[in-house]
Amino acid sequence: MDAALAAARQVARGGRVLAVFQPHLFSRTQQFQGGFLDVLASADLAWVEPVYPARENPEVWKHVAEQLAADVADRAPQMQMSPGRADLARLLRDEATDADVVMLIGAGDVNTLAEDLVG
Repeated sequence: MDAALAAARQVARGGRVLAVFQPHLFSRTQQFQGGFLDVLASADLAWVEPVYPARENPEVWKHVAEQLAADVADRAPQMQMSPGRADLARLLRDEATDADVVMLIGAGDVNTLAEDLVG
């Protein structure tokens, strides 16, 4: 993620880097959360999507989701939890300029946000 955001910064050249990150797996999020958020902080604005659980039970890992939301809130206003996919798409369409680079990072279904951004 660090290299992807650095590359986006080079492409933006005067614009901003707006990043959307969807963590994959609660166990991985718990293990690497601090590093994920530290790297994501290099974006001008960042939104964190809910964890994509894949094979993990969200109820068992609820504490990880709650800690992620709390840690993201500590980094506001530059970083926020996603307000939901449809609202985030509207927000990004309103916020992004032609000079900005919007990065969708992560596993799961974060890529479907691209369809809402260009549609």
